[in-house]
Amino acid sequence: MNSEHLERKCPPGAFFFLHVCTAWPVGVIGLALGSSLVKAGVAVHQTAAIIAASNLAFTLEVTWAPIVDSSLTRRLWYVAGAGSVCIGLAWLIIAPWNAASVPLMTALAFASSSGAAIAAVAVKGIMAYDVPRARLGSASGFYAAGGTVAKAAAGAGTLWLLTHLSGRAPAASASIAIAVLAGAAILHVAPGRSPSLREFPARVGGALKDLWALLCTREGVMIAVLCVIPFGSGTEAGLIGAIAHEWAVSPDQLASFSVLGAAAGIAGAIFFGWLSTRIGTWNTYVIVG
Repeated sequence: MNSEHLERKCPPGAFFFLHVCTAWPVGVIGLALGSSLVKAGVAVHQTAAIIAASNLAFTLEVTWAPIVDSSLTRRLWYVAGAGSVCIGLAWLIIAPWNAASVPLMTALAFASSSGAAIAAVAVKGIMAYDVPRARLGSASGFYAAGGTVAKAAAGAGTLWLLTHLSGRAPAASASIAIAVLAGAAILHVAPGRSPSLREFPARVGGALKDLWALLCTREGVMIAVLCVIPFGSGTEAGLIGAIAHEWAVSPDQLASFSVLGAAAGIAGAIFFGWLSTRIGTWNTYVIVG
Protein backbone atom coordinates (compact mmCIF):
# COMPACT_ATOMS: atom_id res chain seq x y z
CA MET A 1 0.00 0.00 0.00
CA ASN A 2 2.81 2.36 0.90
CA SER A 3 4.56 1.65 -2.41
CA GLU A 4 1.38 2.38 -4.34
CA HIS A 5 0.96 5.64 -2.43
CA LEU A 6 4.51 6.72 -3.26
CA GLU A 7 4.07 5.84 -6.91
CA ARG A 8 0.93 7.97 -7.03
CA LYS A 9 2.50 10.93 -5.23
CA CYS A 10 5.90 10.84 -6.95
CA PRO A 11 5.41 10.12 -10.65
CA PRO A 12 8.80 9.97 -12.44
CA GLY A 13 7.69 12.57 -14.98
CA ALA A 14 7.38 15.17 -12.21
CA PHE A 15 11.17 15.24 -11.84
CA PHE A 16 11.49 16.60 -15.38
CA PHE A 17 9.58 19.74 -14.40
CA LEU A 18 11.13 20.02 -10.95
CA HIS A 19 14.60 20.14 -12.50
CA VAL A 20 13.45 22.57 -15.19
CA CYS A 21 12.79 25.08 -12.42
CA THR A 22 16.06 24.48 -10.56
CA ALA A 23 18.17 24.61 -13.73
CA TRP A 24 16.46 27.75 -15.06
CA PRO A 25 19.05 30.21 -13.60
CA VAL A 26 21.90 28.45 -15.44
CA GLY A 27 20.49 29.33 -18.85
CA VAL A 28 19.18 32.78 -17.95
CA ILE A 29 22.37 33.99 -16.25
CA GLY A 30 24.95 32.21 -18.42
CA LEU A 31 23.45 32.82 -21.86
CA ALA A 32 20.68 35.42 -21.86
CA LEU A 33 22.04 37.77 -19.20
CA GLY A 34 25.67 37.29 -20.25
CA SER A 35 24.95 38.27 -23.85
CA SER A 36 22.62 41.13 -22.92
CA LEU A 37 24.94 42.70 -20.35
CA VAL A 38 27.89 42.87 -22.72
CA LYS A 39 25.64 44.30 -25.42
CA ALA A 40 24.49 46.94 -22.89
CA GLY A 41 28.09 47.99 -22.27
CA VAL A 42 29.09 45.97 -19.20
CA ALA A 43 32.66 44.71 -19.48
CA VAL A 44 33.24 41.03 -20.20
CA HIS A 45 35.26 40.51 -17.00
CA GLN A 46 32.46 42.06 -14.93
CA THR A 47 29.89 39.87 -16.65
CA ALA A 48 32.13 36.87 -16.00
CA ALA A 49 32.16 37.73 -12.28
CA ILE A 50 28.35 37.63 -12.20
CA ILE A 51 28.32 34.24 -13.94
CA ALA A 52 31.04 32.97 -11.59
CA ALA A 53 28.95 33.96 -8.57
CA SER A 54 26.10 31.88 -9.98
CA ASN A 55 28.39 28.87 -10.47
CA LEU A 56 29.84 29.27 -6.96
CA ALA A 57 26.36 28.91 -5.47
CA PHE A 58 25.97 25.49 -7.07
CA THR A 59 29.36 24.32 -5.77
CA LEU A 60 28.14 25.03 -2.23
CA GLU A 61 25.25 22.60 -2.68
CA VAL A 62 27.00 20.12 -0.38
CA THR A 63 26.66 22.56 2.54
CA TRP A 64 22.91 22.79 2.10
CA ALA A 65 22.25 19.05 1.96
CA PRO A 66 22.57 18.34 5.73
CA ILE A 67 20.29 21.28 6.55
CA VAL A 68 17.64 20.33 4.00
CA ASP A 69 17.67 16.72 5.19
CA SER A 70 17.52 17.68 8.86
CA SER A 71 14.80 20.33 9.06
CA LEU A 72 11.35 21.18 7.68
CA THR A 73 10.26 19.00 4.75
CA ARG A 74 11.83 18.62 1.35
CA ARG A 75 8.72 20.02 -0.29
CA LEU A 76 8.90 23.18 1.82
CA TRP A 77 12.61 23.55 1.07
CA TYR A 78 11.88 23.20 -2.65
CA VAL A 79 9.21 25.91 -2.50
CA ALA A 80 11.57 28.24 -0.62
CA GLY A 81 14.43 27.59 -3.04
CA ALA A 82 12.26 27.97 -6.14
CA GLY A 83 10.85 31.21 -4.74
CA SER A 84 14.40 32.59 -4.38
CA VAL A 85 15.14 31.52 -7.95
CA CYS A 86 12.20 33.42 -9.40
CA ILE A 87 12.59 36.57 -7.29
CA GLY A 88 16.34 36.76 -7.93
CA LEU A 89 16.03 36.26 -11.68
CA ALA A 90 13.23 38.80 -11.97
CA TRP A 91 15.36 41.45 -10.25
CA LEU A 92 18.38 40.52 -12.35
CA ILE A 93 16.48 41.06 -15.58
CA ILE A 94 14.94 44.40 -14.60
CA ALA A 95 17.91 45.81 -12.65
CA PRO A 96 20.01 48.59 -14.23
CA TRP A 97 22.52 47.04 -16.62
CA ASN A 98 25.63 49.12 -16.02
CA ALA A 99 28.99 48.88 -14.30
CA ALA A 100 27.71 50.51 -11.11
CA SER A 101 25.11 47.75 -10.66
CA VAL A 102 27.56 44.85 -11.05
CA PRO A 103 27.87 44.22 -7.24
CA LEU A 104 24.07 44.16 -6.95
CA MET A 105 23.70 41.82 -9.92
CA THR A 106 26.47 39.58 -8.56
CA ALA A 107 24.60 39.26 -5.26
CA LEU A 108 21.31 38.59 -7.05
CA ALA A 109 22.91 35.91 -9.23
CA PHE A 110 24.38 34.22 -6.17
CA ALA A 111 21.07 34.40 -4.27
CA SER A 112 19.04 33.06 -7.18
CA SER A 113 21.43 30.18 -7.84
CA SER A 114 21.65 29.41 -4.11
CA GLY A 115 17.88 29.01 -4.15
CA ALA A 116 18.22 26.68 -7.12
CA ALA A 117 20.88 24.66 -5.29
CA ILE A 118 18.64 24.31 -2.23
CA ALA A 119 15.71 23.22 -4.38
CA ALA A 120 17.94 20.76 -6.27
CA VAL A 121 19.08 19.19 -2.99
CA ALA A 122 15.44 18.80 -1.98
CA VAL A 123 14.55 17.16 -5.30
CA LYS A 124 17.41 14.68 -5.05
CA GLY A 125 16.29 13.79 -1.53
CA ILE A 126 12.74 13.26 -2.74
CA MET A 127 14.02 11.01 -5.50
CA ALA A 128 16.22 9.02 -3.12
CA TYR A 129 13.67 8.46 -0.37
CA ASP A 130 10.19 8.80 -1.88
CA VAL A 131 10.44 7.04 -5.24
CA PRO A 132 10.01 3.26 -5.39
CA ARG A 133 13.25 1.46 -6.28
CA ALA A 134 11.78 0.03 -9.47
CA ARG A 135 11.13 3.55 -10.80
CA LEU A 136 14.38 5.25 -9.80
CA GLY A 137 15.90 4.80 -13.26
CA SER A 138 12.91 6.43 -14.92
CA ALA A 139 12.87 9.30 -12.41
CA SER A 140 16.61 9.87 -12.90
CA GLY A 141 16.19 9.97 -16.67
CA PHE A 142 13.40 12.54 -16.45
CA TYR A 143 15.49 14.59 -14.01
CA ALA A 144 18.50 14.67 -16.36
CA ALA A 145 16.32 15.52 -19.37
CA GLY A 146 14.70 18.39 -17.46
CA GLY A 147 18.07 19.97 -16.72
CA THR A 148 19.25 19.72 -20.32
CA VAL A 149 16.04 21.18 -21.72
CA ALA A 150 15.85 23.92 -19.08
CA LYS A 151 19.35 25.29 -19.68
CA ALA A 152 18.70 25.63 -23.40
CA ALA A 153 15.12 26.85 -23.13
CA ALA A 154 15.89 29.35 -20.37
CA GLY A 155 18.91 30.79 -22.14
CA ALA A 156 17.54 30.83 -25.69
CA GLY A 157 13.97 31.71 -24.71
CA THR A 158 14.87 34.54 -22.34
CA LEU A 159 17.42 35.95 -24.80
CA TRP A 160 14.78 35.92 -27.54
CA LEU A 161 12.29 37.66 -25.23
CA LEU A 162 14.82 40.34 -24.28
CA THR A 163 15.64 40.92 -27.93
CA HIS A 164 12.11 41.03 -29.35
CA LEU A 165 9.89 42.43 -26.59
CA SER A 166 9.58 46.16 -26.01
CA GLY A 167 10.70 46.08 -22.38
CA ARG A 168 12.60 43.94 -19.92
CA ALA A 169 9.69 43.66 -17.47
CA PRO A 170 7.50 41.66 -19.90
CA ALA A 171 10.50 39.46 -20.74
CA ALA A 172 11.14 38.83 -17.04
CA SER A 173 7.47 38.01 -16.43
CA ALA A 174 7.30 35.53 -19.30
CA SER A 175 10.58 33.82 -18.38
CA ILE A 176 9.76 33.51 -14.68
CA ALA A 177 6.23 32.30 -15.42
CA ILE A 178 7.65 29.23 -17.17
CA ALA A 179 9.86 28.42 -14.18
CA VAL A 180 6.90 28.86 -11.80
CA LEU A 181 4.70 26.55 -13.87
CA ALA A 182 7.44 23.91 -13.96
CA GLY A 183 8.03 24.20 -10.22
CA ALA A 184 4.32 23.65 -9.58
CA ALA A 185 5.05 19.95 -10.14
CA ILE A 186 6.10 19.89 -6.48
CA LEU A 187 2.38 19.51 -5.71
CA HIS A 188 2.72 15.91 -6.92
CA VAL A 189 5.15 15.19 -4.08
CA ALA A 190 3.92 13.93 -0.71
CA PRO A 191 4.19 16.64 2.01
CA GLY A 192 6.33 14.48 4.28
CA ARG A 193 6.94 14.82 8.01
CA SER A 194 8.80 17.82 9.39
CA PRO A 195 11.52 16.80 11.89
CA SER A 196 11.33 18.28 15.37
CA LEU A 197 13.51 21.32 16.01
CA ARG A 198 15.03 19.46 18.95
CA GLU A 199 16.33 16.86 16.50
CA PHE A 200 17.96 19.45 14.25
CA PRO A 201 21.44 19.75 15.87
CA ALA A 202 21.84 15.98 16.17
CA ARG A 203 20.65 15.33 12.62
CA VAL A 204 22.94 17.99 11.08
CA GLY A 205 25.87 16.77 13.17
CA GLY A 206 25.27 13.19 12.12
CA ALA A 207 25.06 14.16 8.45
CA LEU A 208 28.31 16.13 8.64
CA LYS A 209 30.06 13.24 10.42
CA ASP A 210 28.90 10.84 7.70
CA LEU A 211 30.17 13.22 5.02
CA TRP A 212 33.55 13.60 6.71
CA ALA A 213 33.85 9.84 7.16
CA LEU A 214 33.22 9.37 3.43
CA LEU A 215 35.78 12.01 2.46
CA CYS A 216 38.39 10.28 4.63
CA THR A 217 38.22 7.17 2.47
CA ARG A 218 39.86 6.58 -0.92
CA GLU A 219 36.46 6.06 -2.49
CA GLY A 220 35.19 9.32 -1.03
CA VAL A 221 38.15 11.31 -2.36
CA MET A 222 37.71 9.74 -5.79
CA ILE A 223 34.00 10.60 -5.79
CA ALA A 224 34.77 14.20 -4.82
CA VAL A 225 37.37 14.54 -7.58
CA LEU A 226 35.06 13.03 -10.20
CA CYS A 227 32.30 15.42 -9.17
CA VAL A 228 34.50 18.53 -9.24
CA ILE A 229 36.47 17.93 -12.46
CA PRO A 230 33.60 18.04 -14.97
CA PHE A 231 31.97 20.93 -13.13
CA GLY A 232 35.13 23.03 -13.16
CA SER A 233 36.16 22.16 -16.70
CA GLY A 234 32.68 22.92 -18.02
CA THR A 235 32.25 26.26 -16.28
CA GLU A 236 33.78 28.20 -19.16
CA ALA A 237 30.73 27.26 -21.23
CA GLY A 238 28.85 29.86 -19.17
CA LEU A 239 30.86 32.60 -20.89
CA ILE A 240 29.54 31.79 -24.36
CA GLY A 241 26.89 34.49 -24.10
CA ALA A 242 29.38 37.09 -22.84
CA ILE A 243 31.90 36.57 -25.66
CA ALA A 244 29.41 35.94 -28.48
CA HIS A 245 29.73 39.52 -29.74
CA GLU A 246 33.47 39.03 -30.29
CA TRP A 247 32.59 36.31 -32.80
CA ALA A 248 29.94 38.51 -34.47
CA VAL A 249 27.18 36.15 -33.34
CA SER A 250 23.75 37.79 -33.13
CA PRO A 251 21.33 37.11 -30.23
CA ASP A 252 19.03 35.13 -32.53
CA GLN A 253 21.92 33.00 -33.77
CA LEU A 254 23.11 32.43 -30.21
CA ALA A 255 19.63 31.33 -29.14
CA SER A 256 19.38 28.99 -32.13
CA PHE A 257 22.79 27.43 -31.46
CA SER A 258 21.79 26.83 -27.84
CA VAL A 259 18.61 25.00 -28.82
CA LEU A 260 20.39 22.96 -31.50
CA GLY A 261 23.14 22.02 -29.06
CA ALA A 262 20.61 20.79 -26.51
CA ALA A 263 18.71 18.85 -29.17
CA ALA A 264 21.94 17.21 -30.34
CA GLY A 265 22.86 16.34 -26.76
CA ILE A 266 19.49 14.73 -26.06
CA ALA A 267 19.58 12.81 -29.36
CA GLY A 268 23.11 11.61 -28.59
CA ALA A 269 22.15 10.48 -25.09
CA ILE A 270 19.17 8.53 -26.44
CA PHE A 271 21.22 6.92 -29.22
CA PHE A 272 24.17 5.90 -27.07
CA GLY A 273 21.82 4.73 -24.32
CA TRP A 274 20.19 2.46 -26.88
CA LEU A 275 23.62 1.40 -28.17
CA SER A 276 24.85 0.52 -24.68
CA THR A 277 21.88 -1.82 -24.21
CA ARG A 278 22.71 -3.51 -27.53
CA ILE A 279 26.47 -3.97 -27.33
CA GLY A 280 27.27 -3.26 -23.67
CA THR A 281 28.28 -0.16 -21.72
CA TRP A 282 32.06 -0.77 -21.91
CA ASN A 283 32.05 -1.35 -25.68
CA THR A 284 30.03 1.84 -26.15
CA TYR A 285 32.57 3.73 -24.04
CA VAL A 286 35.43 2.40 -26.21
CA ILE A 287 33.62 3.46 -29.41
CA VAL A 288 32.93 6.98 -28.12
CA GLY A 289 36.41 7.35 -26.67
